[in-house]
Amino acid sequence: MSQAPNVSAEPDDVDVDDDLVYERPLIPHPLKDRTLGWILTVFGGIAFLAAGMLTIDDWKLAQNPDYRPSCSINVFVTCSAAMQSWQGKLYGFPNPFLGIVAFAIVITVGVIMLTGFRPPRWFRLTLLAATTIGLGHVFFFVWTTIYRLGKICPYCSVVWLCMIPIFWYQLVHAVQERAIPLPERWRGAIVRNRTIGTVVLYVALLLWVFIGLREPIIQTYF
Repeated sequence: MSQAPNVSAEPDDVDVDDDLVYERPLIPHPLKDRTLGWILTVFGGIAFLAAGMLTIDDWKLAQNPDYRPSCSINVFVTCSAAMQSWQGKLYGFPNPFLGIVAFAIVITVGVIMLTGFRPPRWFRLTLLAATTIGLGHVFFFVWTTIYRLGKICPYCSVVWLCMIPIFWYQLVHAVQERAIPLPERWRGAIVRNRTIGTVVLYVALLLWVFIGLREPIIQTYF
């Protein structure tokens, strides 16, 4: 009596196509490409407008030293101090110029993703790397605001707030799609708790600014 061949394969023995994993991440409620596209488009657009307003005010201030920028509300809430400092021209030209170019790219990628096109993984990782560098600049400007200027620039603050979701959700998506390798437990926790992560980052930024500027805030408003 012949016996059937003993053929068995454990799940771990089965080769998994990377593209298949990329299409169907094994996480409940994953971050969709379209959602990421909306985040890049909306927050990139807001930051682009803020950088544009800073550029206009910077140009007018350069033409007329007595010009009062539209973002100057009082001695504490003003853009003039940031624009006239050396940190405001970190690379020899006004920082908003760099922001306009950078956020235009972010908006473009977001719109492309909304059309259903999926940029290649290397491109997304490159954008994430550039965004990480941009976030490093934000940390430097926040530090400058707190410990050197002692003032708040409204348009700058808008850019800071927009950079958090632009960076964070790109990072979450890269972890979700295994472009950034992490243990599965960490991967799942980051993707599932991405909204909580956003709130934590916002609270940390606001606390940093408030604690560092508590004396000027109290003197101005209380």
